[in-house]
Parts: sequence; structure tokens; C-alpha cells
Amino acid sequence: MRKVKWAKLLGVVMAVLSVWLCFSPAGGVLAADGADTKTTPTPTPIQDYVNKEQYLEGYYRGYVASDNSAVREGPGTKTYPILKLDDGTEVKLQKGTEVFVYGETKDIDLDVWYHIKGTFKNQEFEGYLYIKRVNRENTQIKFTPTPSPSPSPTPTVSLEEPTQEPGGQGGDPSAVSPAPTSNISDIGEKSKKGDGWKLLLAFCIVVIALIVIYTIFQRVQEKKLEEEMERYSKRRPAMERLDGEDEEDFKEAKKKYYASMNLGHPNSRKPKSGAAGKSTSSYDDDNLEDDFDDLGTSGSAKSSKSDYFDDDDFTDEDVKVVNDFRAKGHSKAADDFDDDFSEDDHAYFNRLKGKTEAPSENAIRKAGSAASILDESPDVDSYFEADEPTKEERLRNALDALKPEDSFVHKLYGEGVVIDNSDSEIIQVRFGRDLRFLKKDKIAKKELVDL
Repeated sequence: MRKVKWAKLLGVVMAVLSVWLCFSPAGGVLAADGADTKTTPTPTPIQDYVNKEQYLEGYYRGYVASDNSAVREGPGTKTYPILKLDDGTEVKLQKGTEVFVYGETKDIDLDVWYHIKGTFKNQEFEGYLYIKRVNRENTQIKFTPTPSPSPSPTPTVSLEEPTQEPGGQGGDPSAVSPAPTSNISDIGEKSKKGDGWKLLLAFCIVVIALIVIYTIFQRVQEKKLEEEMERYSKRRPAMERLDGEDEEDFKEAKKKYYASMNLGHPNSRKPKSGAAGKSTSSYDDDNLEDDFDDLGTSGSAKSSKSDYFDDDDFTDEDVKVVNDFRAKGHSKAADDFDDDFSEDDHAYFNRLKGKTEAPSENAIRKAGSAASILDESPDVDSYFEADEPTKEERLRNALDALKPEDSFVHKLYGEGVVIDNSDSEIIQVRFGRDLRFLKKDKIAKKELVDL
């Protein structure tokens, strides 16, 4: 079980790792602000500016037109990522931020982007911003020459690269764009090359995680099946005897089974109190609680002969004689027997009638008579003078006649198979994997079976 827990933990960790690689910024698979990692056509070179004549002699001041305007490393959202500072912060300008425009260029979709410089969080930056996100002034700021630090007869002009400082003065406008060209191209190429192995790694981790989770699921199902089969196998000694199994071994296994289920000795007719008492299940009809006792809540299904007979007057031969009498369908008094019965039959019934004390209800039922026709003061003569048995009596007699392996259809539990019917009061029936002990009198009274 500990291995199963560790396997579950491993599957969860791998699943979380795969999700992190796919969606986190550190994974590099999904770029921020809608960047796409699919292969795209080669972008227009940055040095191919439009409206070059406007930027030959100076630059323009502008203001950001909308909040969260992302500055990119090159023109276009499909190729170039958002520009980041040295500490990894993305450059997203708010409305009204001052920037300086040094040129215009187009992306692969022919949309115009401004080449800008500015300051963000006290750090200077240089990048590209979509033209509609900048309100550019029409007044041009001229490039002004700065005097040389060493005086000379002939004045010299030092031109400052516009790519070095935003808003700076001096420099040749033709030198504005070439500086960032190589760096921006390298960044785009590296981004494309680095995404492939990350996607492959994320895919492999997801597949492995799914395999681990499936394996764990299969193992849990197998474990449940093993436990179910183990519980089922414990019932085997009380349900059936295996082919070739020694009778003594079977009896010993049966005793251990009943002891493990707290049912007492298998030949004990009365259930124990406490755990072996009635079931605590509740039904719509409170009387049904006494009708059906599940496995482990009722007594044994088998009773010894000594429980029913107080003396030696009732022998096995007596039982056979009365069973034969019932099988022939007679309902005559002992004095009216015809030739179908032998002298031994007459002698047996006369002996029953001549007893000083009437036999108990269980004794008469064990001997083959119908107990349901007896009144509160059992009398053997009433058996021979009884009227046509009622439906309850016929059903009770049919229950007594059931043998092991006979079919048994219960109105609540469905179809089952008789396992043991040696007890006069309880019948043992198996419904699928459930083994139940049912009271015959209650079943017959409520007509809960179809026979």
C-alpha cells in the first residue's frame, strides 16, 4: 500500500511539472502578450525605414496613447517579444509617458511601428511601439552639434549616435537603426530555437505522467479485486465442499469459518447474542427485521437431532415412515389406514398417540408432520383430522422439501441457490456472493418466495 501512495505522489508531481513547463514564463513555451512560437516569414529588416526624409535632421517627441502599451524588441508582435529591462521587468508604458521617435518601419503585416527611446523605472530603453499607441508631435527636434572638448582653429562637430541616449543631441540620422539590428535578430532566432526542446520535454513528461496515473489506477483496481476474492474465499468452507476434500478437513474448516464470523458452533441452532444477534438494518415494515438475517447476524443453519428429541422413541426409522406417509398424500386418522400402510406404520402412529406427553412442535415437524396445523396444545390426532392445508402451510412444506442446489427466488433478494436446509427453522441461501440465513416461518407467512 505504501508503494501505491508513492506512485500516486510521483504522478501528481510529474503532472504539475508538465503544466509548469507548458504555461509558465520560465518554461518559455508561451510568450507573454500573445506571442506565437510558430514559424513565420522573415520580417522586414529594421533598417528599411519609411519616411526617412522626416528623420534626417532630427527626431520627434511623443506621448503614449494608451495604458499598458508593450514595447517590443522589434517591429511586430508575431516575431519579437516584449522588451525587458536588465532585471527582467517587461517594458509596458502607461498613457501619457514621454518617448522620443527616431524613425518608422513596417512589420511583416506592413503595419507601421515607431522606433523609440525613453525611460522606464529609471532605466533607459530602446525599442519599437505600434504607431497607433503613440501621439507624435509634428515639431521636429533638430540634431545640434556639440563643441569639441579641445579647442582648435577649425571647429569640428561630434555627431552622437541616436541609439545611445534617448533625447540626446547630435549624430547622423542614418546611423539610428543599424545598431539594434543584429541584436534583435539574434534574440528572435534564439527564442525560436529554444522552444523546440522545451515543447518536446513537456510532451514527454505529460505522456509519462499519464502512464503512471493509469498504472496506479490499474493497481488499485487489482487490489480491490484481490480483497474481494479474499473475502469470498473465506465463505467457501460454509458454502460448499471441494471435490476430493476430506470430510474431516471440511468440517474443521467449517468450524473455523463459523468461529471467525462469530456465529458459534456450526451445529448450534440458536444464534448468539450481541454481534451474532439480529441485524440492525431497518425496513419499512419493522417485522421484516426478523425475517431476513444476513451473514454474521443470525445463528447457524444446522441443528443436531438431539435438539429436537427428548428420548429415544423417535428414531430415524420413525422419520422415514412419516415422510413416506406425507409423500403418499394421506390425511386419514390412524385407525382408518388402508392397505397402503404396513403394520409398522400403524404401530408407529399408535405409539405417537399413546405417549403420556405430546411431542413438541419441532419434534413433530422433524418427524415429517406439518407444524403449522398444530394448535397451542399440540395433539397428534389433529394432524390426521386436519382440513386442506392453507397456502401458508403449503409454502412452509415446500420450503422444508428444498434440497441443496435447488433454485430459490426471493421477492426482495432475487434469485438464489439453496446451500443448506437441514435446519427446521432456518434455510441457508446464497444470492450471488451474499450468503443469507432466512427464517422459514416468516417467509411462508409473508409469502416472500415463489416456489
